[in-house]
Amino acid sequence: MGEKLPGMLLSLLIILKVFGSTEASCSISGSYADCSNQGLTSVPQDLPTGITELDLWGNQVTTLDQSDFSRYGRLTHLYLGNTHISTINSQAFFDLPDLINLNLDGNRLSSIRSDMFTGLGNLETLSLDGNEISDIQTGPFNSTPQLRILSLENNNLTNLRSDMFTGLGNLKTLILHSNEINDAGTFNSTPQLKFLSLSQNKLTNLRSDMFTGQGNLEYLWLDNNEISDIQAGTFSSTSQLRTLTLHQNRLTLFKADTFANLTLLTTLQLYRNNIATFPIEALSKLPSLSGLQLQDNQMVTLPSTAYNRLLSLSYVSIDNNPWQCDCRMLPFRQKMTGSHLIENQITCEGPSNFHGQRLKDINPEDLMSNCEEPTIVRFGKSDNNTVIEGETLRLVCEVSGIPTPDITVTLPSGLNVSVESGGRVTVDVNGTITITNVTAAADAGLYVCVATSSVVGSTSATLLVDIQLKVATTGNVKTVTTTGIVKTMTTTGILNTAATTGTVNIVGTIGKVTTVAKTETITTVATSGTLSPVTSPLAMTGALNKPESSTTFSLPVLIGSVCGSVAGTVLVVTIILIIWRRRKTQNPPSGPTPPVVFSSAAASVTIRDGYQY
Repeated sequence: MGEKLPGMLLSLLIILKVFGSTEASCSISGSYADCSNQGLTSVPQDLPTGITELDLWGNQVTTLDQSDFSRYGRLTHLYLGNTHISTINSQAFFDLPDLINLNLDGNRLSSIRSDMFTGLGNLETLSLDGNEISDIQTGPFNSTPQLRILSLENNNLTNLRSDMFTGLGNLKTLILHSNEINDAGTFNSTPQLKFLSLSQNKLTNLRSDMFTGQGNLEYLWLDNNEISDIQAGTFSSTSQLRTLTLHQNRLTLFKADTFANLTLLTTLQLYRNNIATFPIEALSKLPSLSGLQLQDNQMVTLPSTAYNRLLSLSYVSIDNNPWQCDCRMLPFRQKMTGSHLIENQITCEGPSNFHGQRLKDINPEDLMSNCEEPTIVRFGKSDNNTVIEGETLRLVCEVSGIPTPDITVTLPSGLNVSVESGGRVTVDVNGTITITNVTAAADAGLYVCVATSSVVGSTSATLLVDIQLKVATTGNVKTVTTTGIVKTMTTTGILNTAATTGTVNIVGTIGKVTTVAKTETITTVATSGTLSPVTSPLAMTGALNKPESSTTFSLPVLIGSVCGSVAGTVLVVTIILIIWRRRKTQNPPSGPTPPVVFSSAAASVTIRDGYQY
């Protein structure tokens, strides 16, 4: 047994040498060590210390520590892609001062810590594509001042803060393709950028300050987002831009100054948006443009000025738009010579008699047969309600015609507004005019709706709009109650004038009459309780809602008034006779007779089985 032991140990050493030696599984070629796809769970420690390039792609190294690379201080290129790395401990790369290229693609990193790249002072290229990164702590790139290329494609980033990229003053290329970014912040920390990719994210608009300080940017990719708005001045700082991709977004139109200052732009990709109008004014700001892609949009016509602009470009694509070959296309068709490739890209979607035909093959005179003069079908308020100051006024100018006329509205002030206008007065494409917070001074008066066709003329209609003044009231609310049943409460006139003198009669069925000044208001009538006089004045202010009508009397009120007057007269005469008789017989002390007021009022209340005191 003792003699066999050395042999067994020797065999074991051979087995370990064959199956366990890391060096034997790697391919060494000069200063390059290829250890890719070997199923390694840690960084091999028996490779030549002088290697400058180490490939560990496709292994199962989940954690990196400082000791993993301390033997290989001469490395310049390190490939760690697809190795299941989820943790990179502090100073893991501290002993690699000469490293210039680090690839960490396809791992399981969820964040970039501030101390993750300590020691990589000469790093120039860092690729972190295909991880699960959702956050970048402040300052991780302060340790990599020489970084030129940073790729973070296909991660989970949503919001970019400016402090994420501090320390990248020399960065030339930043790739953020295929994340979930909905707020890109600004890129003030990367003033030397030449290439920026934000493709396939969740951007919905481009702010005017987004690219501030990017005076060296030459290539900007913004395609495959959800961009529907580009603020004025967005590209004012990117004067060196050569290529701009905006395809596959939700753009519908471009303002004339959208591309202002892009005098060096040569390639513009706008295909697969919702662009309805050929952006001739915006394109006129691009003197160096040579390539334009506008296919797969919603354009229906081309202005005549577009013909020469398109012919000046080296490459143009405008096919797969729903071109309408009617009178709007006549000026463009008249410029066609049949000798330019661009003419073959315009295939008619409509009208039906030209569907599928090329515009160049249609007789120009036949285009006119498909047009109708503009007509205003209706111009009026959206409802019949009275408009009072402070409310919103809505008008509708319904038009028809082929092509669909453009709508312009002239306000009482003389100002013209259209679909492109904004502010307190807006006009939508369907002809609805909305005016918020109206005032009589600014918004009452004559409105003019003009329907215009660039080809077959225009027409107009007018509308007079009245704005009522708002009536304001101040004071206390009082309650009038009766011990009987209130049968009627009628008004024979309009009582909404401010500071009007006069009286309001309250007439009871027993004939008692009392007087209430108009500056006092009865607001509530209850069917039980004691009828009490109104004692607190309620001042009424404001302008008239309607002209004050002349005083009128309803028949019941007139009869009640007459009866009440007669009954009152009889009562007074009776009292006087009784007093006179008693004085004469008993000589009692005399007293004043209670005054009675008779008044014709603009409002009356008939009360049954009750008195007014």
